[in-house]
This record gives sequence, C-alpha cells and structure tokens, in this order.
Amino acid sequence: KNIEGYYQETGRAGRDGLRSDAILFYSYGDVMKLKSFAMVEGNPEQTAISMGKLKQMQQFCESDTCRRQYLMQYFGEPFPAYCGSCDFCLSNLEQKDATTDAQKFLSAMVRTGERYGKGYLIDLLRGSNSEKIQPFHKELSVYGIGKDVKKEEWDWLTKQMINNGYVDTTDDQYPILKLNEKSRRILKGETKLMLVIQKPVKEEFDDEEEDLGYDDKLMKTLRGIRHEMADREHVPAYNIVPDNTLVEMATYLPQSFDELKKVSGFGDYKVGKYGGAFLQALQTFARDNNLSSKIHLKAPKKTTKTPTVKTNTGTNATQNATLALHKEGLSMEEIAEQRGLSLSTVETHLALFVGRGELDLFNIVPIDKVDKITNAIKASGQTVALKPVKDILGDNFTYGEIRMVLEYNKSLGL
Repeated sequence: KNIEGYYQETGRAGRDGLRSDAILFYSYGDVMKLKSFAMVEGNPEQTAISMGKLKQMQQFCESDTCRRQYLMQYFGEPFPAYCGSCDFCLSNLEQKDATTDAQKFLSAMVRTGERYGKGYLIDLLRGSNSEKIQPFHKELSVYGIGKDVKKEEWDWLTKQMINNGYVDTTDDQYPILKLNEKSRRILKGETKLMLVIQKPVKEEFDDEEEDLGYDDKLMKTLRGIRHEMADREHVPAYNIVPDNTLVEMATYLPQSFDELKKVSGFGDYKVGKYGGAFLQALQTFARDNNLSSKIHLKAPKKTTKTPTVKTNTGTNATQNATLALHKEGLSMEEIAEQRGLSLSTVETHLALFVGRGELDLFNIVPIDKVDKITNAIKASGQTVALKPVKDILGDNFTYGEIRMVLEYNKSLGL
C-alpha cells in the first residue's frame, strides 16, 4: 500500500548474510483494488494521504529509474542513479525519442477534452471497435492513428509520461489525464521527449566449481561457538557472524588467521575478536580427520558480467574509481582531493561497498565510533534517515560514518 511497507518487507531478506532477491509482483489491477481499501469513510484528509502514498508506490513499480535511488530519495537520502543490483541497473539502457508517439497521445487528450483516462485514450488511438468508444470520437483524426503501436507499448509510454511529470492525473479512483506546461511544449514541438528503455541482460556465469560440501557435525560445533558468543554479548547470533560465514568455514577449513580473513564476513576486527575460538575448532576437526585447508579452492561460485549502461551518469565507474583509490591506501580526504569530489560523496561511495561486504567497516570507521553510532541508531529508532542519528552524536561524527554503519547493519539484517 505504500513505500514504507514495501521497504520493511524487503528488509526481511538477507538477514542470514546470504545474498537474496526481492521480487515484486505488480499489475495495475492491484492498484485499483487497493484504492478502494485506501478510502477512509468520513475522513477525506486521511484518504488523500493514503491515496498519495499508493500513487507513489505505483510510480515506483512503473518507473524506469534505479529502484534503490527512488527508495532512498523517497526517504530524503541522496543516492546515485546506479546501484548495480536492481532490475533497471542490471539492464542495458538505451534512450528512445518518443516525441512523435507522445504528440499523438497528447493530441488525443486535447481532442477528447481532457476528460478520459489512459485506457480509453489508448483504445481510441489504436482504433478499437469497442462500444465504450464514443461514436463521435471515431470521427476524430486521432482515431486509429496509433494502431501500428502495440497496446503494451502505448501503456508503457503513458506511464513514463505520467511518472516523469509530462502529464498530470486527477486523484479520482479512475484518474483523468490532463495537460501541463511540459506536455504543451512537446505538443507544440518546442521540446523532445527522450525516454530510457530497458533491455534485459542475459546473465552469463563462469563454470561452477565443484560443490565441496561440509561436515554437519562441524557445522553444529561452529553454530554452538557462535551461540555462546552471542549469549555472552547479548546480541543476535548473526551479529557475530552470519550463516554464510559458518558455511564457508566448514567447507574450506581455514587453518590460520590469515586464511580465516579470506572467509566472507571476516575482516581484521572480527578475526581478532572472534577468530580464535572458531579457528581452534577448525584445527581440531582437521587434525582428527586427517584433513587440510581447502581455502585455496575458495572462489565466487558465480560471476555476473557487468552490463553495459548507456547513460551519461557514469556513477558505476566513479564508484569503482573511488574504491580502487581506497584500496591503494589513500585516505578519503586524499581521494576527494584527487578526484575533485566532496568528502561526503566519497563516503557515500565507500558506504555502498561496505553494505555489499566488499569493504570491512572496521578498517574505515574506528570500533569505538561504530559502537557509539550503533547506540545512537538504536536510540533514534532510525534505520534510514541520518539526521536524527547525527543530532544525537554531534559534530565529531560525519554523515558518511553514520551511513557506513547503517549499511553494515543492513547487511547483517539489523
């Protein structure tokens, strides 16, 4: 029914630290059904709020933009136009000049007096013989001029025009489309309508490595160690290490601290804090069963080729450039100076990689700061907005540090 509800639902995935997919099933019929539920009898103000939130959820489903950016901007957080993981960003993107079709559609709106919704107008343009088409509308010059375009393509065009502000809609249960200043300029030929089209990328994977498997008794031992640590620190078990970390330890049997660092979820901080107990169990198991480390066999099971993104944002490249300089040992201030970026932008880039598990948070933000930020997040009750947390912490903490801890916590399902 609203973005807040959707965001909360998707946050339930991945709490075990494993990669997860969020799939949203959507049809316009769902919107029509939910509109009836959004009506609050005798309370027009609440009805308007609920309808507005539903409309934003509809726009999220229908928009051709980065889903992550849409969500973060909804909650008042800046975010680049490329997240690298949503359906939009994993597609090949091309621009299409939709001006001619847009002019046909807008002409149909004008000639019917701006009194109809998109379904009626699309049927009119395609020359439908349906009885719902007014007889005198069949005499109009726009009747049938769009029959060479599929109904689905007209529907997509109309949704993009609405979502991008080229056409206004009423707040009725069956919205009526209205012209605005932007659409009038298109109609007059004063400006073009350029829209982005998604072309899905077929994922190509490297050959899968052999599934080595792991010993169930060893896994039970590792879970027991994690449980004891969690009880001692009064935190959820996954806050120690997530399930995928246990799986990798049981599978690859690291036999030293250096090898343990190659396991997903183990950075220097966690190896130092929790590694000893796990390592002792792994070494005992390997010795008793005459086994050796298999860490040299560890590699990502699947590598997805990065899609070509034909846009002018360059955000994917700029994020990777920041990461590369960070790995070379440059400080965030040095990266910002060298790349001509603001410090906050550099921090935002690195926060993305922290959230994806590609950077160790504790190598960037000191542990004492992480603890204080985590406590402030809990005190504020926030898991999205930064300002309430910053107000608690004061000037000794940056928005970037807060964002990194938030992204880290999200990766753990907190």
